[in-house]
Amino acid sequence: MTAFLDTSRSTEIFSLCQECLEEFQKLVEALEGVSLDDGMQRGYDIDTALTTVEEGQSRFKAWAINIAALQRGHLRSSLDFRLKDATEIRTRILKVVKDLVQSLSSGVFHPSHVNFRS
Repeated sequence: MTAFLDTSRSTEIFSLCQECLEEFQKLVEALEGVSLDDGMQRGYDIDTALTTVEEGQSRFKAWAINIAALQRGHLRSSLDFRLKDATEIRTRILKVVKDLVQSLSSGVFHPSHVNFRS
């Protein structure tokens, strides 16, 4: 489970977004390790599942790059820096990204639990 369980000022959006990308990659690697037959036995098409997760990973990365969430907080252009005084917005972003990290890491989307149908 993630180490980021609060949305306090000490939690960096940068760090949480990095963790999210790592969790996406772990899921991609897990899906790549599932055979087509095993996927079919579990009730999902592995190719569809892998494509879905990779697309989600790409969308998340594009979003994070576009809003500078993947830049360290000391850079003036980073999302962390720009939201240092916007507590409510910062808290909302942290919550959404934290929830995504927790979902990815908790197995909600783990290949043995997912029901991706073709």
